[in-house]
Amino acid sequence: MREITPENAADYLLQTGLVGEEILSVEALGWGVSNLVLRVRTPRQWYVLKQSRPQLRTRELWLSDPERIFREAEAMRALATILPAGVVPRLLHVDRQDYWLLMEHAPPSARVWKGELLAARIDPAVAEFAGHILGLLHQRTRDEPAWREQFADRTIFWQLRTEPFYLRILQRHPDLTDAVRPLIQRLESHSEAICHGDFSPKNFLVWPADSQHQQMADIARPRGFFTLVDYETVHYGDPAMDVGFFLSHLLLKALRLSRPWTESWQLPQPPEINPAHHPADRAGSSPSDSSRAEIPWPEQICALTDRFWAHYRDTAGDLCTPEHEYWSRLHCGVVMLVRVDGTSPVDYLPEDCLRTAARQLARSLLLQPTGDWQEVLARLRELQRHLPVPTTN
Repeated sequence: MREITPENAADYLLQTGLVGEEILSVEALGWGVSNLVLRVRTPRQWYVLKQSRPQLRTRELWLSDPERIFREAEAMRALATILPAGVVPRLLHVDRQDYWLLMEHAPPSARVWKGELLAARIDPAVAEFAGHILGLLHQRTRDEPAWREQFADRTIFWQLRTEPFYLRILQRHPDLTDAVRPLIQRLESHSEAICHGDFSPKNFLVWPADSQHQQMADIARPRGFFTLVDYETVHYGDPAMDVGFFLSHLLLKALRLSRPWTESWQLPQPPEINPAHHPADRAGSSPSDSSRAEIPWPEQICALTDRFWAHYRDTAGDLCTPEHEYWSRLHCGVVMLVRVDGTSPVDYLPEDCLRTAARQLARSLLLQPTGDWQEVLARLRELQRHLPVPTTN
């Protein structure tokens, strides 16, 4: 495999003939740990080049088959047929020799939702749309033999989720075996709908309210619209995993924003002023948007959980059973624990007190399962009340 770098990417692309005009710049993007991701800019178009690598960029050794890039391409083609236009990036080329693909870039002013949340720019419309999109994905593929057959292989999901998340956490928390083993068995055997496997704020590229996009010509642009990226873990499996995976990230960010200024962490400075990104400026925004700043940031994140769950439940319909909800909360507990004690911990909880709180909440979800998501939020709030008072320089 020829490794592509920011230094050789321009020449490489010009040799392929895929880009027929001058390449102005090539920039490495910091998305995730598993691939090289480059932004390629020409006078008329922006592209994303993504090449899979066999070893992930983590402190611990983490290997995965580079052929996962082909699963990603296959998933992008398939899911573009059932999700609203613009959600799935347009795939332009797949290279089977050097394990890379070229796709259309999201609007240049789009921002990664993880960064927005950690900077306390919290737009409920994004969570609502996320619930709607995930509900569509699960409902439209539920119990469909063609989808089950096409995405039956779980090899990449095992390499990127089951083994490094669920099995690894058993090594570090062996007392959780009785709670986690059934989840592993479910991940290996349950086949109900397409599972994205990486439905996370880091993979939402949120469009500004005034974006234009060639794929949206005949479609009304919804509030909170985003492009969803990273499809290499897509498989036909347990949709409850996607729900728990996503909400675990919101709970962790609520903990982070409960202590936005400490010796180890400072709330990121806002980027350049761009009114198009202000929630209150979005078309159709409610009067409550203007008063949201009066609500503490952790409570705003908790509200995102409510908004996401309500829109997911409404869209997923009868798929969203009490059993589905039960398993999603258990998945949430495992993923939270993984992000503090696993192979790839989150980069925004350096403080022992916040990691301890996340660990306590995660373990409680596994050892004393809750009755609903409101009880999960109640436990989070109780932990937040007992956090030590932060100190800063």
